[in-house]
Amino acid sequence: VGTTTNNGAAAASTEVPWREVLLRKEAFCPVLAEVPLDVPPSSRDDPLSFLRAAADFAQRNVLGSLTAAILIDDKTVRENEDEFDRILAHHMPYGIVGVNIWPVFAHSMPQMLWGAYP
Repeated sequence: VGTTTNNGAAAASTEVPWREVLLRKEAFCPVLAEVPLDVPPSSRDDPLSFLRAAADFAQRNVLGSLTAAILIDDKTVRENEDEFDRILAHHMPYGIVGVNIWPVFAHSMPQMLWGAYP
């Protein structure tokens, strides 16, 4: 089976074929996967540029739209509140987006809407 890495190179036989397994099949259990992103060096030290790149990657490559989670330090959010809110509103098309919280907690709050992005 030919698998590829994030940048399209052939995967080593010891690597998990993450694109096929983690991004295109629904898991019926909690899954946490780290996927390296090819971002320009200028974006590596800019959390909001990285968030935009990650949101774009997720929209193009990840199956599903029920939930997403963002783990980000509070200071970065406070310093960039308007841009952070814009990214959440316009670049995160998910039913629930958890910021520094597991989004499945929305299940336990009956007043929260639950479902895929409209």
